[in-house]
Amino acid sequence: TGTGKTAAFALPILQRLVNASGAKQPASAPHPKARQGAGAPPAQVLIIEDTPGDRAFLQQVLGPYPSYQVHAASSCAQAVPLIEMAPPDLLIVSLPAETMAEEAMVQEIRSLLSLENCPLLVLLPRTRGADLARLKQLGITASLGKPIQPLALLGEIERLLSA
Repeated sequence: TGTGKTAAFALPILQRLVNASGAKQPASAPHPKARQGAGAPPAQVLIIEDTPGDRAFLQQVLGPYPSYQVHAASSCAQAVPLIEMAPPDLLIVSLPAETMAEEAMVQEIRSLLSLENCPLLVLLPRTRGADLARLKQLGITASLGKPIQPLALLGEIERLLSA
């Protein structure tokens, strides 16, 4: 019998994001799992974020993982052709701070093509209990408060995609 070998590798982008966020990295940082075994197509993730810097940050967090095919739009209108091209398995949306604008945006997203069954992860300026309950009634699957912590984002994405 032969002897086994152990290999280790680091994900520098994730480490930089963890360090920048100030979060402590757990002994075993979450990482995207292969979807339905080897050779499965990547999960289609669509980000709708109107702030260019935040959009770039989200793409940078998800970009290194081959289990995600990431598309990004700055508005619902810009997202429509992306949805037609590759219907998302997960939608990540940054909602505006104004309550009425939040409701209108969630309704607009849910009306886009066939997104009724697509998990919807919203990024909120801050978690607000009463507003969050109201938004869940509109069809939000999950939410994260800003500022976004990369490890929390990756964990929530994995939870939603494996559900």
